[in-house]
Order: sequence, then C-alpha cells, then structure tokens
Amino acid sequence: MTEKGTREWAAREMGRLVKTYGGPVAGDPITILQEELARTNGHVLWLGEQVTQNSPDELAHAFWEYRRSTEVPAGFKETVEQQAGHGYVGVWLDLYMKERAHLAKLCQMAIALGLEERKIRLNEAMAAAFAEAVTGLLSDFGIDPSLPANREKAYVRMAQAGAFVQLQIEASPTAGS
Repeated sequence: MTEKGTREWAAREMGRLVKTYGGPVAGDPITILQEELARTNGHVLWLGEQVTQNSPDELAHAFWEYRRSTEVPAGFKETVEQQAGHGYVGVWLDLYMKERAHLAKLCQMAIALGLEERKIRLNEAMAAAFAEAVTGLLSDFGIDPSLPANREKAYVRMAQAGAFVQLQIEASPTAGS
C-alpha cells in the first residue's frame, strides 16, 4: 500500500471510529458526571432485569460456568460453553456486577463533589430570586408584598401561567460557590 493509500485508509478508519464512538463534545465535568451517573443507573436497572429473569440456581450455575469458560485453557472453554444451556445469564450477571461497581464509584465521586448540596443550594437560590422578583413585581404595581395573601395570589397566578417548572441543575464549577 502506498503512503497516500495508507493515509486514506487511516482517515476512513478514523471516520468510522468517530461514527461508532462519537467525536469530542465539550461539556463541564459536573454535567458530564451527572449524565454518566444517570446513564449508568439506567444500565444497572436494565441489567438487573435481565439477571432476575432466571431462577437463583440457574443464575448461579450459569455464572459459574461463564466464569470458568473465561478462565480456562483453549479447548475446554468450548466444552463448557456447549454444556451451559443458559450461559448468557453469566454474561448478564458479569456485566451487571461491573456496572454496579462503576455506579458505586460514580456515586462516591458525586458525594465527594457535593452534587446534592449543589442542587439544594441552587434550588434555594432560585427560590429566593423568584420570591424577590414577585416582591418587586407586587411593589411595582403598588400592591403590598408584605401581606401573605398578596404574595399567595401572585404565586398562584404565576403557577397557572406555567412559571413553576421542574428546576434543572445548570451546574458549573462555580455554581453555588
């Protein structure tokens, strides 16, 4: 293969890999961690469903056979695989256990970074900003914002207008700091 042919082949392969695995996407580490945590939790739940579709005895036997088939010399592996009627269960269980370990590590990271505390602080800050906006709006219209009934009417009207939405964390390295 010529040098030009090699470069063209390498470019095609790189394009194929980018299509398969995705190209680089900018993102802040907190958001990426939250997305990976959610994605991994989904994997664990789905894999758990796959694993629980078999009886515990079938699962234990299949997992034992699967682990043996991945730890033995060539030749014996095929014999074990042929005997394992439900050998695929071992694959599900192996993946399930690995994903659970990955989820636990992600949770440890999230706890260490204080993600839940960040969410709470952000929600509190947003609620305070919202209350301040309502107070200012009432004052601007000459309505006494210190009266709870006036604030309650404003909150009800805003809720009816769709002002209350599920708060989404827009975490950034400086959010809530």
